[in-house]
Amino acid sequence: FCLTVHLRHRWLVVEPPSLVKMGTSASQYTCGYRVLDVQPNSPGLQAGLVSFFDFIMKAEDQTFETEGEDLVNLLTRHKNQKLALVVYNTKSRTYREVSIIPSDTWGGDGLLGITIR
Repeated sequence: FCLTVHLRHRWLVVEPPSLVKMGTSASQYTCGYRVLDVQPNSPGLQAGLVSFFDFIMKAEDQTFETEGEDLVNLLTRHKNQKLALVVYNTKSRTYREVSIIPSDTWGGDGLLGITIR
């Protein structure tokens, strides 16, 4: 299949929306938060997030079709609890599921230790 990725500041728009998700089913994810940096020893690093190439497309049942506080609120509600993310990697052009535990006790800034846009 053909994949066109348009990178815009904070968002990833994937066209067409009928991409194959993890090789099996059609994806409905079109927007997400770009991971710009992952801090050492952070929950983001432990979960395997990759700077520059990864986009957080979904967290639990929450997609990110518009910019807002949705991700921050979701992370706060799941502090110290396992949270399922769907992440898209622009280098491999694949989706993957990631489990992460937001925490403010890992020794750095933020609940995930990542910088997103």
